[in-house]
Amino acid sequence: MDKLGKSCSILTGNLNKQERDKVIQEFERGQSKVLITTNILARGYDEKKVNLIINFDIPMKPGKNEIDEFT
Repeated sequence: MDKLGKSCSILTGNLNKQERDKVIQEFERGQSKVLITTNILARGYDEKKVNLIINFDIPMKPGKNEIDEFT
């Protein structure tokens, strides 16, 4: 996406809290136009500037319904 001129950030559980906070701040300030994330933001994130969310691959684990995290 960067090659297409779209500033893009990635947020995963592999980042420490300080790194995650930095990524979210950059996205909220508009420094990054696209945020690609795991289900780490499935609960409790509300950003009014977001106008499109795409759930590319909803995680499914045997015996656990993770779809509820995305509704």
